[in-house]
Amino acid sequence: MTGKMERREIGDRAWVFVACGGEKHFRSLEIALALLKKHSSLPVVLVTDRARNQVQPPPCVVMDTPAPREMTHRQAAIFLKTSLNRILPPGRTYCYLDTDVLAVRPGPDKIFELLGNRPILFAPDHCTLEMFSPRAVRCGCARAYEEREERFNRLMEKHMGPPLADPVLADRKNRLERLILEFKKNQIISTLELSRKRSRLDLLNQNIQKRKRSAPQGILPSLAGRVADWFKPSPRTLFEREGFYWDAKSHRCSDRDGNVLFDREFHDLDHFFRTNGGYTFDWQKRRWYDWEGNLLFDDLRWREFVRALEKAHGYARGPGTGQWLDPAGNPVFDCQCGHLAQALGEKFGVPEPEGSWVHPNGGVFVFSDRAGTFLDTWHAFSLAALQDPYFEDRDQGALAAAMGKHHLEKMEYLPRRYNFIADPMDTNLIHAGGLEFSTPGEPGRALRPILLHVYHGFEDPGWEVWREVAARIPRFHGSAASEPGPG
Repeated sequence: MTGKMERREIGDRAWVFVACGGEKHFRSLEIALALLKKHSSLPVVLVTDRARNQVQPPPCVVMDTPAPREMTHRQAAIFLKTSLNRILPPGRTYCYLDTDVLAVRPGPDKIFELLGNRPILFAPDHCTLEMFSPRAVRCGCARAYEEREERFNRLMEKHMGPPLADPVLADRKNRLERLILEFKKNQIISTLELSRKRSRLDLLNQNIQKRKRSAPQGILPSLAGRVADWFKPSPRTLFEREGFYWDAKSHRCSDRDGNVLFDREFHDLDHFFRTNGGYTFDWQKRRWYDWEGNLLFDDLRWREFVRALEKAHGYARGPGTGQWLDPAGNPVFDCQCGHLAQALGEKFGVPEPEGSWVHPNGGVFVFSDRAGTFLDTWHAFSLAALQDPYFEDRDQGALAAAMGKHHLEKMEYLPRRYNFIADPMDTNLIHAGGLEFSTPGEPGRALRPILLHVYHGFEDPGWEVWREVAARIPRFHGSAASEPGPG
């Protein structure tokens, strides 16, 4: 297979995109190119089937390669993507990018150095194979989960009112909910012994705060209270008597062995939400507000809704996980199944992966001439899957099978900063502003992606992540500027 190239000089390294068909794909390609050229001087190659295109591609090296006529545009893009080793000029190193992968910081060219002596190197996906499965095969699980979620949401709207209509406020509320999840996971202590110490520390602190709140008010009572306080041990003394040591500089409290039991950055509710988004919680009314005073969430109404779910509608929390289960015991939001792994084993003869395997994401990969055998397998598996009505028109299932065929399940992946998947529907993703992210599994660690994979939110002005991306696009700067934050 060969492609017609309009300009032959592309050097030893080049970026590669695949796009064909409608205007939407070329719109995202145009944005991806504008950002990539801002941070990289390497040439860019577009592999396309010109006969399918409804618009002219943006300026770059174009290789016109026809795909089978009977294929849809989506299938044709998969055909071309998995054929890159047969299309591109040999003797070079290439990095493939999906058109929704955006260079948002300097340094994307360093990805080529990471290939080393390997023939090909992928980035990890943001979920396990089981979580990807319902969207990869037509097993019916995705629709079943959608119906359960729709029933749950109808009940929630009935008890708590309709969702926020303003997309900006809705985005702030979504971010608040992710922060709440992160804050809750920050409270998890690794061992039972430390957990017991943390409980003692919390009780001691509650007693100290209760003593402060019960202090007499007014000038004379306050003076009397201060005199009485001279004869009471200070909070610091009380902590030390119990074996806890407070560091006023770092705002941390540790035990005698130096184990940190409290860190204001992660464990102080008011401080955590104020510094991570400007949110405030009214303890008396049990309500959450943004930095402009807009009501985002009523905790009292939520608790009433939870009681109604459990008593009147038969829902329950899963043991250990806390996930909502419907009256039949099925998870409401935890959408995953084993049907993809089973189908790949039956169709391609590959063993099911062990444990919760995070499969590769096909949106970013670096490769050399030595990747030909692997890419041929991926291509053949992709074509077989496209012809099987049980499989959705995607290439990642075939990619997972190719990994199994070549025994690469334990292959090292690219660092996440070279394919950081940002999804507005991902409840574990915390955007701290400035396109810096964190996850509950890595509290306090700022992830600053170089290549941002925008999933489910491309050009969505109601999503704060996209507004910050849009502000960085050279040609579109100011068209969807980032929303000003608190302070």
